Amino acid sequence: EDDIVASLERTQLSAPIQFADVESRSSEPRLQCRLPVGFSRLPTTASSVTDGSSSSGPGGARRWSRLTEEIGRLAELLRRLPVEADRFDAERAGGRAWVQGSLHKFEDTWQEQHPIELRLNRNFFPFALFTGGISNNYGQLPLIGPSAHSSAANADGADAGDSASSPVCPRFPFPPLSSTRLLASPSAADSIPDHSRTRESQPSSPDLEVSNTMVGQQKKHRILMVSDFFFPNFGGIESHIYYLSQCLLKLGHKVVVMTHAYGKRSGVRYVTNGLKVYYVPWRPFLMQNTLPTLLLTFPIVRTIIIREKISVVHGHQAFSTLCHEALMHARTMGYKVVFTDHSLYGFADAGSIHMNKVLQFTLADIDQAICVSHTSKENTVLKSGIPPEKVFMVPNAVDTAMFTPSPKRLSCDEIVIVVISRLVYRKGADLLVEVIPEVCRLFPKVRFIVGGDGPKRVRLEEMREKFSLQDRVEMLGAVPHDQVRSVLISGHIFLNSSLTEAFCIAILEAASCGLLTVSTRVGGVPEVLPDDMIVLAEPAPEDMVGAVKKAIDMLPEIDPQVMHLRIKQLYSWDDVAKRTEIVYDRAMQSPTINLLDRLPRYLTCGAWAGKLFCLIMIINYLLWCLLEFLQPSKDIEEVPDTGPLHDHLDSS
Repeated sequence: EDDIVASLERTQLSAPIQFADVESRSSEPRLQCRLPVGFSRLPTTASSVTDGSSSSGPGGARRWSRLTEEIGRLAELLRRLPVEADRFDAERAGGRAWVQGSLHKFEDTWQEQHPIELRLNRNFFPFALFTGGISNNYGQLPLIGPSAHSSAANADGADAGDSASSPVCPRFPFPPLSSTRLLASPSAADSIPDHSRTRESQPSSPDLEVSNTMVGQQKKHRILMVSDFFFPNFGGIESHIYYLSQCLLKLGHKVVVMTHAYGKRSGVRYVTNGLKVYYVPWRPFLMQNTLPTLLLTFPIVRTIIIREKISVVHGHQAFSTLCHEALMHARTMGYKVVFTDHSLYGFADAGSIHMNKVLQFTLADIDQAICVSHTSKENTVLKSGIPPEKVFMVPNAVDTAMFTPSPKRLSCDEIVIVVISRLVYRKGADLLVEVIPEVCRLFPKVRFIVGGDGPKRVRLEEMREKFSLQDRVEMLGAVPHDQVRSVLISGHIFLNSSLTEAFCIAILEAASCGLLTVSTRVGGVPEVLPDDMIVLAEPAPEDMVGAVKKAIDMLPEIDPQVMHLRIKQLYSWDDVAKRTEIVYDRAMQSPTINLLDRLPRYLTCGAWAGKLFCLIMIINYLLWCLLEFLQPSKDIEEVPDTGPLHDHLDSS
């Protein structure tokens, strides 16, 4: 054991490694090496670690010697690896350890973090968990003794040679750990045990501090973000949840995301900075929404909330069925709930009437609500009947580090107008079909770049063929998020033709890249940018063409670099996270009431709907009692808190 520790210490790694093993409970014990984001392909076999000998005698000594050599070689390889995002395919491990690069449309914004797993044969002597901590960029972390016997020996009195051999990473005693489950369940990557309780009995020392975000931070929240819309799907809601979660992690909160499965992406995944995502095994039913089941999602929602020790459940988007069901179950269990509305709805058409009634049901028993604009707040209060004092206005933001203007200012000899949007009716694709030919007729030096896909793309293709604009209208199709900036900086003007918008992050991204924006005057769009950075028009072809002409005349006065700096000062995801943190604090201060006191709130939702909603909540409460009887909360294993990478980065 001392040789293994010494081998790890000699490598002087630049990042902490954590190992864990299982005992004979499973048919194939595994040694897991958890790495932070930043390691690439590792063609190292683990089968040569063992020789099938027993743990005692000469064979055991040879095996320990070979194990020490193998771990040292592994650590040395890790030290030399280049820095890039990695992921690990656990299903194909088969006696080998390797990682494969994750390339997807969010690139370094959406880097996945997965552990490397070494599978050892069943004859390998199982040892309790130990954590190798090596000081460098991440500061000093401790080494935890591999077994109770060695821990007791070190505690009773280690000789001077042992203490001198580990000056960087001192060891201190820990009790033995029973079988730790690794990668066998949705909690796969959470199998690093929580040492915070054990450390309370240890003498405090700067060298003996283990990274744990939630230790000693009673005011920090444990948030479960729930929505049908998340990566790998792309849109404003997905970006909002991701960036908000990242900033809340930086503030020290624990954040977990719950969404439905996307293709083969199912189970538990980790993205940048240890953000944990539950892709529950439900498939999308309509427009990326899961099939409404009301009660069938309760068992898994309950398990996730208890396992992750959640304190606040935060749902996003009014037409996300998973969001509504999770909020309903959380309120039944007595947890605090917060809802963010990202869209605007009318009051006359059948779809809006149905959606408003569902939203009225969800917000009847909500602790706090968030809207992304003042217009959205008014719309939410009117359609749901929620008290206005419960609704906060927290705007969206933009990642100004990602959306930067071109270093070289574009020439105005040819004006390029960029359109990046989903080509659907709500986004004004039919309006574009009438505006683009007229603008091309009036301004011979104007060229269009249209990015996006949708059912209305056929109409745009037909328009281009009809007016012979193939050389002036470029259709890009769906644009990956990591390529949006490269498309934006190739233009001068950004055109937004949406018929309804609660906020519109797209015009923020365009302004951050230095583009002058032309947009329809709908919803919360007039609240987003100052008047000198946007030209507003009514959603009519004639008015839109006039706004484009006005924007072309304003171009010589626009400085992209100055515009970018102004957006950087106006919008920040860190500011959004701090405002949202206040909403969580307010929600935690709201009183907890029982079911009988909550039912009258639903009766106000309508003569028949109110009684139906009360019946649903009563059935939901009885289902919760049944689940508590079949599987008590105390029998559900809680996930230990390991903390995000920010803790290590900030400590260096």
